[in-house]
Amino acid sequence: MILLLSAVTALMPTGFTADWYSLLQTEHTWECSADHLISGDDCAVLAEGLPVAAIGSLPSGLPWPDAERTDPLESGLWGGGMWNTTYSDGFVQDSVSVSRIGLMQNTLDHSRYIFELDRPLPWGYSGNFEMARNDSVALHSAVVVRDSFKYRLTAWEGNSYGWGAWTLWSPGPFYTRGGFSRLYSEDRRPELLAGIRTEMGQIEAEFGAAGAYVDSTVEYLGAGGFKLPLGSLGISANVDHREDETGFWGGVTAEAGDFTLSAMYSSPGDMDDFQALSARHEVFTVIARFSDNPAVAADVQAASGFFRGKAAGCWYFDNDSAAVNCHALLGYDWYRARLEAGPRFTGSIDSTGEWQGKVDAVIGFTLLPFAIGVGLEDITGEDERSWSFGLTWSFTDQPPQSPEGDDNGER
Repeated sequence: MILLLSAVTALMPTGFTADWYSLLQTEHTWECSADHLISGDDCAVLAEGLPVAAIGSLPSGLPWPDAERTDPLESGLWGGGMWNTTYSDGFVQDSVSVSRIGLMQNTLDHSRYIFELDRPLPWGYSGNFEMARNDSVALHSAVVVRDSFKYRLTAWEGNSYGWGAWTLWSPGPFYTRGGFSRLYSEDRRPELLAGIRTEMGQIEAEFGAAGAYVDSTVEYLGAGGFKLPLGSLGISANVDHREDETGFWGGVTAEAGDFTLSAMYSSPGDMDDFQALSARHEVFTVIARFSDNPAVAADVQAASGFFRGKAAGCWYFDNDSAAVNCHALLGYDWYRARLEAGPRFTGSIDSTGEWQGKVDAVIGFTLLPFAIGVGLEDITGEDERSWSFGLTWSFTDQPPQSPEGDDNGER
């Protein structure tokens, strides 16, 4: 896997802060977290808090931009009481255009690329356009926004091919969305989704409903929830009903200095109940999960002038196994250039004590706005060992400035 460097972020506008390393290696950086290791595979994809597909699920492993795994309380009304993959659209200021391109070639079949363009468009529109490939899966997305309207077109390919197109209208507290998608072979599903957010005193409430025509039947979902802030405490509860199943999840969150503490209970409809406790800090996270799939997970990260790294681990009590994901990079700064190098490890151990995993060695050089990376992947694997190499580039286009004293704003 490739090392891509965080020094680029210093010149990026607000809202454009993901480093090159995470942009091209989504599966490693976001999997290196306690939330990912403890969450399991049952999750939806949420864009700006709403499900990408109102009814149904998308393939796992797609390279969503700057994605993170969020717990049931953070996921909110449309999260279904589970951990979910959550991402935000990459819009920048209306007057700034940002482009970024990355190409990584691999000696086996693990090549990657990314292209992103965020820019203002004519007639008051602004757009975000992305194409990304990570190993054998690819994602293509276009989002166009004007006032309270948002138009989204997304397509993906890998083990399966699919696409969807949606139009969202969100005037004030009310939002409604219509769309048409193909989530798997021979699938065709029109859908509608609507919701409203309101305040009743200190209580913040949200209600929503969705329906889709799937395989000659209508599938539906209704949901409602509230949040109640009480000083440093926050209480939330959500309920949804899907076909013949009703789900509930809720909990308490407390801010204690630099820490965020939470306790939650979830009964996600057709799945087993579970409880969870978490403590979050800027540097580390600890999560414990009880009842269904009991486990304890933690991650810790550090960054200084010469070092940056992160480690995450999880112990699964049901099958006495563990998973580990970590990287440590040493770097040297010189003016606007930075050289970094270090190892990366991903592995697991089963109940018999047998380890499985792989070790990578990576090195990268950044001279803003370019970066060059080289990686020796899976060093210990005789059949899967490979080299990766490539470059990335970013460009920020500031708007033209009118000459001083020019009242017309023309050049």
